[in-house]
Amino acid sequence: MNDFILNIKNICTNIDFLEKLLISTIIFAFFYICSSIFSKIIVKIFCKKESIKTKKKLSELPLYAPIRYFFISLGIYLAIANLNISKDIFDIVSKLFRISVIWFVAMAIANMITPSSQIFAKINKNVKFTKKDKATTLLYKIIRGLIYLIAIVIIISELGYDINGLIAGLGVGGLAISLAAQDTLKNLIAGLVMIFDKPFIVGDWIQTPDIEGIVEDITFRSTRIRTFKDSITTVPNSVISNAMLTNWSKMEKRRINFELVATFNTPLKNICNAIEKIKEILINTPNVHNEPIYVNFSDISDNGQTIYVCFYIDRTDYNSYLSIKENVNYKIMQILKQEKVELAYNTQTIYLENELKK
Repeated sequence: MNDFILNIKNICTNIDFLEKLLISTIIFAFFYICSSIFSKIIVKIFCKKESIKTKKKLSELPLYAPIRYFFISLGIYLAIANLNISKDIFDIVSKLFRISVIWFVAMAIANMITPSSQIFAKINKNVKFTKKDKATTLLYKIIRGLIYLIAIVIIISELGYDINGLIAGLGVGGLAISLAAQDTLKNLIAGLVMIFDKPFIVGDWIQTPDIEGIVEDITFRSTRIRTFKDSITTVPNSVISNAMLTNWSKMEKRRINFELVATFNTPLKNICNAIEKIKEILINTPNVHNEPIYVNFSDISDNGQTIYVCFYIDRTDYNSYLSIKENVNYKIMQILKQEKVELAYNTQTIYLENELKK
């Protein structure tokens, strides 16, 4: 009789557990299926303008994934809570749920911060970044990294660890790490300075005492430059930020200057005529700024009579510079030929006097 009653109780208990398991499965299935719907509703409320602007589906927006993960986690948590499991196990489940919520919130905030987001639109407006300026990406990565770092600190605290004690315990080790990583920190700080100071951006032609080339990328630690030998040179940010740097891409106009040295046998009248004609052809040459143009009889040297020519062109790329300079050189050579101005070259005359015979 007692065995019969015990069996009935076990059956009733199992039926009760099966009912709870069925309800928990339904709860989880409901949240899993509806998580997509709930997420789209929330994303539509907060990111409607972004969806219209980017022409993306709601499920493709960065806020969608963390919100959906949250609802799935909530479904798992409520399903387990319905099973009436032991307090110790449920405490662990609750802690895992809180950690997942913290991480999903951090993920949502981080995903909302992108180079095309409204936050960076305001930064670009104030700092005046250009569209091809990839320094924005560096700032974007730093902010995202800080968000996840804060989330990790909160999670460690949620796990029951004393953050203050942990930091104190890492004091000696932290000092050693900071000494070892001081170059990395210098490069990181230099990278931040370059973001706001903007001595150059990706695509600029720069020159330092050690390297010259086109900037291809700016990262946390270094700047990659493609030299004119078509090789990639990686320069630490701390080095390039402290170097004397010339940004040739910032030129609004480019100077061309040279000297023409005529022989002493060339009549002064011919030189004056050549100077006037050179000025005239420079004024009438396309892409040459009319002011300032300098063509002057500048010096009398050991080699001859020097004509100094200096003018500016409105093209700054190297190909245009060579093309315009070549065109001007042809015309100047024709003028010199017409005016019979002979160019001098370095010569040295040595007079030897025979020693008088005794």
